[in-house]
Amino acid sequence: MTDLTAPTVRQRRTPPAEVGVMLADARLRCGWRRKEAARILGVSPSYLFNLEAGRRCPSVTVARRLADGLALSESERALLLAAAVDDAGADHPVRRAGREAVLLDSPFPAGSGPGTTGG
Repeated sequence: MTDLTAPTVRQRRTPPAEVGVMLADARLRCGWRRKEAARILGVSPSYLFNLEAGRRCPSVTVARRLADGLALSESERALLLAAAVDDAGADHPVRRAGREAVLLDSPFPAGSGPGTTGG
């Protein structure tokens, strides 16, 4: 069994330059300032700045949220998802395992319980 808590060393990846430009253009098409876009999209302004500057690759989860929130075209969405990583940020194996454990340990059936409108 793999120890998910063991530290791993990985090289930071940077996306193709056109990804950051595309994200900035999409944000401006929406008429949003960076701080406003960050709040709406659920990321920090500095993280959004780094994405737009081409310094960071989003996780797959964040890339999907950005694509939906910015109403990206299919080709823009494909470009963004191709640059996304599945082992960092929201998709890091330790975080993913923690979310799954929380869901499995929940005393409430999926879609119900405190804070939901389900059954």
